[in-house]
Parts: sequence; C-alpha cells; structure tokens
Amino acid sequence: MGSPAAEVDLARKEGEVILYTTMVVSDFQVFHKALVKKYPYLKVNHVRLGAATLVSRAVAEFRAGKHLADVYGVSPDSMNYLRDIGVLANYTSPEANSFTKASWTPRAFGRGSRPMCW
Repeated sequence: MGSPAAEVDLARKEGEVILYTTMVVSDFQVFHKALVKKYPYLKVNHVRLGAATLVSRAVAEFRAGKHLADVYGVSPDSMNYLRDIGVLANYTSPEANSFTKASWTPRAFGRGSRPMCW
C-alpha cells in the first residue's frame, strides 16, 4: 500500500469502491453519507453478506486471483482469519500514532469491535 494521498488518487481514478460488509442497511446509510461527503467522486457499492458468506466469497475470490472488494467489514475473528491466510495485506494507518501501542497487533492490524480493512 502506498501513502494515503496515493491511495486516494487511485480511488479517484477508479471512481468506485466496493465494500463487502455484514453492516445492516441502516448503519451503512449513515456510513455512506459520511463517505460520499468526504469523497464525492466515489461511487460506493455495498455488498451486504452474512459473516460466513462474506468470508467464503473473499477466500474464493482470493484463490481465483480476483480482488473484487476494496473493503471488508466483518468481525475481528473473521478478519484475523482472512489476514492469516493472506487475503488481507498489512496496513499501518497514518492515524496509528494517535492510539496506544496496545491498540495494534504486531502485524499492523488494528483491534476494535468493528474493524474495516481497506
């Protein structure tokens, strides 16, 4: 992953972001409103799936060499599994210094009740 500015430039060129999440529609609507306010040039496609289906789809796409989702939003256990089998890349947020070291795992994976990985 590149710098945050480079990532935003790539997203701007692509013009679309695909989110695979377990987020209920009402929560997504709040998230979507904030996202398009900050990034009005992005078309946001939300694919809502149950946790098991989301993980199965992510793994199948990964094994097929397809990377369709830009963001996964699922439970920490599922995220850890996706990370451990190589679906997710390590990423250190530029905001990481704002958190205590206990908030991050050694492999640059944030902890939380609802992590979202880009």
